[in-house]
Amino acid sequence: MMNKVFKYIIAIAGVILTSCSLDINQPDYILDQDVLKTVDDANLVIIGAYGQMPSSGPIEISSRIADDNRIAESNTGQGKQIHTWGINSGTNEASSNWAVRFRPILNVNKLFESINSLEVKTEEDELRLKQYEAEGYAIRAYMHFELLRLYGEFTNLNSPYGIPYITKSGIDTPKRLNVADSYDKIEADLLSALKLMPESFGDKFRITKDAIRAMLSRLYFYKKDYDNAIKYSSELISTMQLNTIGTYANLWDDTDYTEVIFALQKVHGDGAIGSLYTNSAGQIMFHPSYGIINVVSQNPEDVRNGVIYKMRAEDGEFVVAKYLGTETDPGLNNVKLFRLSEQYLIRAESYARTGNLVASASDYNKLRGNRIPGYLDEVFNSKNVALNRILTERRIELAFEGHRWFDLRRYQKDIVRLEEDVVLIPNYKELPATDHRFKYLPIPQDEVFANDNMEQNNGF
Repeated sequence: MMNKVFKYIIAIAGVILTSCSLDINQPDYILDQDVLKTVDDANLVIIGAYGQMPSSGPIEISSRIADDNRIAESNTGQGKQIHTWGINSGTNEASSNWAVRFRPILNVNKLFESINSLEVKTEEDELRLKQYEAEGYAIRAYMHFELLRLYGEFTNLNSPYGIPYITKSGIDTPKRLNVADSYDKIEADLLSALKLMPESFGDKFRITKDAIRAMLSRLYFYKKDYDNAIKYSSELISTMQLNTIGTYANLWDDTDYTEVIFALQKVHGDGAIGSLYTNSAGQIMFHPSYGIINVVSQNPEDVRNGVIYKMRAEDGEFVVAKYLGTETDPGLNNVKLFRLSEQYLIRAESYARTGNLVASASDYNKLRGNRIPGYLDEVFNSKNVALNRILTERRIELAFEGHRWFDLRRYQKDIVRLEEDVVLIPNYKELPATDHRFKYLPIPQDEVFANDNMEQNNGF
């Protein structure tokens, strides 16, 4: 499948680049001499890569596979297989999430192979080219990191179940790296991006130096390199502000981006992220689980109550409310991939895991004070207390943003759903952390058949 996938990806890259007014003479590959000549061309390649970046995979899978969704009676089959843990190497989520992340990787690799031959006429051209090169490294790193989260045993540095790391545009049959080497490759690309990216470049819908810092912070956090996670989260916390109680809701109707570090911009005609939960006709596929509703509503004044979920006035049904979109574009919102609130939670947990409970509580309280009117600071009396409260806070603050399943895997906590969340699927209440379906998605079967070097995840 890798050979097939790469041929398909290169064809798609050609289509997207053509849409950016680049001259593609052949439909199945890009000719350097005809396409990549100037710094402006390099920019168009990067724009093409952004256009190829998927936005819904981890959000869809994480909420459905774990305990934050409840399947609706009106569900027509969408997402039911993964929600009921019927995960196998032929599952659509396994194949689609694998292939789609290689498309932007192939795009930026083609840029890297041509970058030394581009016409650079001015100092401004030089600066712009460094920016585009940095964006390319960061896009490649981020796509591989998402592959590692989805398909790798990322919690175990010694595991052989890492990912292939693709650094060229040609067809290949790569082997999987181990997890430690996978992290190292991602880290190297991000550090290259950080070095190249001009500090002056600022755009919430493109990768900036702050976005690279956020990627590094998350990377080190997953890798359990807590000192470096603290270092990069601190750099962001020192220069940015959280959305407040009064502006939090505006973050989700796309009118206030105070704490957004990097988002994928969506326009009319794009796939609507909210359709994962409620389609454009108002038909509910997945409700927010009673589990997540109960946790958030413990503080009735918490402003997240009306944003994470809401009750529809017309029928009294609970719906996921982070992605309601507009009347003209229901469910269509920009997708916030990195926010400052996550950096507070990364630093709070990293402090807790390294024994600094006072600093951990300070970050935890800072975030909650910007979400709950009249909030009273809490004290962490033990590491265990700190970690449990931070995990719960991550569930609330990052709900339906693609983190819950990965957090349960990091903590090695079973998926346990409430009885009222499994009324329609009573046999799917618990999935142990030892189950292979909990640990990772399977490598698509077609990929394993086509690539003799590709090893399937254990258990599939």
